[in-house]
Amino acid sequence: MQKLRVALWALIGIGTLAGLYGASLRFVAEASNKRIELTLDMTEVQKLASAEGVPTARVLERFKQVGITSVAITEDTLASLEESRRVEAIPSAEPGVTYLMTHQGSYSRILAAIQSRTHFKLDPNNEYAQIRVPPGAELLKVEDLGMEIYQPFSVIKTIGVGLDPNLIQMVKNANMSVVGRLQNSINIPNTGISWALEQLKSQGVKTVIFSGDDVLGYDSQLRTTAEALHSQSLQVGIVEFVKIKGDTLLHQLATEQVVRVHTIPGAEMATATPGDNIQRFSLAARERNIRMLYVRLFLEKTNPLNENIQYIEKLVKSLKRGGLTIGEAQTYSLFAVPLAARVLIGLGLAAALFLLCHELFGLLGDLAHPLSLVVLVGTGGLVLLAAVAPRLAALAAAVVFAAWAVVQGDLLSPVEWGKKPLRVALLRLGRILGVTTLGVIAVVGLLATQAFIVKADAFVGIKAALYLPLLLAVLVWAVGLHAESPAALLSLLRRQLQRALLLINESVRFWQVGAGLAILIVLAMLWLRSGNDGAVVVTGFELRFRDLLDATLPVRPRFKSLLFAALLLGIYLAGRGERRWGVTLYLLGVIAVTDFLNTFCHLHVPLLVSVMRDSLGAILGVGLGALLILLLEREWKKTKP
Repeated sequence: MQKLRVALWALIGIGTLAGLYGASLRFVAEASNKRIELTLDMTEVQKLASAEGVPTARVLERFKQVGITSVAITEDTLASLEESRRVEAIPSAEPGVTYLMTHQGSYSRILAAIQSRTHFKLDPNNEYAQIRVPPGAELLKVEDLGMEIYQPFSVIKTIGVGLDPNLIQMVKNANMSVVGRLQNSINIPNTGISWALEQLKSQGVKTVIFSGDDVLGYDSQLRTTAEALHSQSLQVGIVEFVKIKGDTLLHQLATEQVVRVHTIPGAEMATATPGDNIQRFSLAARERNIRMLYVRLFLEKTNPLNENIQYIEKLVKSLKRGGLTIGEAQTYSLFAVPLAARVLIGLGLAAALFLLCHELFGLLGDLAHPLSLVVLVGTGGLVLLAAVAPRLAALAAAVVFAAWAVVQGDLLSPVEWGKKPLRVALLRLGRILGVTTLGVIAVVGLLATQAFIVKADAFVGIKAALYLPLLLAVLVWAVGLHAESPAALLSLLRRQLQRALLLINESVRFWQVGAGLAILIVLAMLWLRSGNDGAVVVTGFELRFRDLLDATLPVRPRFKSLLFAALLLGIYLAGRGERRWGVTLYLLGVIAVTDFLNTFCHLHVPLLVSVMRDSLGAILGVGLGALLILLLEREWKKTKP
């Protein structure tokens, strides 16, 4: 048995090395992309310039001097051109026909956009064509021309006609880059998608952020959009927390082109402060791999230009203090852990499952038992999952390693006479963290690809990874479901089932109902607050406390990390012979263990940030637990005869 145990640990060691290789690929990709692009909205810049009574070009120069990298320009539509009087929509004598009179050199781009982004046809020889222009219009040297569109203006007014060339030139003159904001067109042809993005590229645009209710090409032509983005080498900005139709699928189809964007919507700007925004932007860039900050301006200030200049200056300083640089955003370099490495991680995961089962029912002592054969088949399945379905393998790794960590057989055994209980408790806690860390490395290694960094893909089963190990720990330590052999486990299960059937006929006491409800409420709150998007609204007090931690610590630890104090205290009390209290506190502390591993399941968070967050949380939680133990020992010494 000893040789088999050594072989299993060797497989775990090899798998851990493969996981570390995958983690190193991710770390290098994150470390090489520290550049943050600061973007303003052109409409807000123009409003600010109007409020100050200075030219827009001068305002752009001021913002460039303090660190703004780019300006987002929203494409014109026929409706916006009519509002600015660059187009006149004149009802025709013929019902359902619109006569467009274009001004200020907008004729050519309007005609090209309508022909490319709609199914309307221009055919002088066809009396049923949807577009008509003056004969010989292409030979005329003027741009103030008219055209007839055989559709009501209410139908065609939302057609996008591209970015205003004059605004583009103004931004370029300020030595800033342009972010293009395009909207979708109903039933746009595939050629129209390619044309629209090609126009952006020809105008010097590097990043596009789609506006409106849906992305370009939604819903049946998103693959065409992704291919056009790739062929034009355009980056696509995906705005965090803002959902528009088609963005999730496009995110997955165009992963290589994705830049994550954070902004503060207009509704929130009404109550925002510069200080709050700076903290929010800094956290987004530092802790969630956001690489473009779409900065909304404070337009209601007494001295709006100077106050917004100071706002940007402070934001730039905050970003630089966080180890980031200012410049044009770039996508993350492509990387992926090789298949061979995933298989090695899978072998290590299979070995961990063997050792977990040995802790539960002495698997290694009776490999011929049918239950042992079932486990053997399961281990083969884990290796296969690692090769072909790494997300499922990562979930299995999170559950197996965390469960193994918290059910090791002697964690709650009495401390031998003469040994220091606190020292023993710390060593046992160290073993728990060591095994859990092996699970962290397996999860990170299996999912080391660019898609997880930009959140085009995500860990599956976060709640299962949090609570399945806890459930197993309850069964082992509270119910006593562990045995020396597979046969003994099956016999124990039969006895426990019989006991449960007898308990059904027993009367239930009031305190038992109250305790059960309290446990269910706590577990329900933890369940709802877990995952990538918790379902429970965070209280104002907790938000303020979070802000305080963010302002005073390098990274904010997770609150559940404080339960390491309960874990350590439970191990200590059980070692001192106080098993009932020890088991209760220990099971509460198991939440900290699963949460420790869960931190690394949020794969869009930089790896170094997750390491710092867990390390700081463990130090605080263990330190609190050790302090409580020292106080207990002091009191016990006072009462000792």
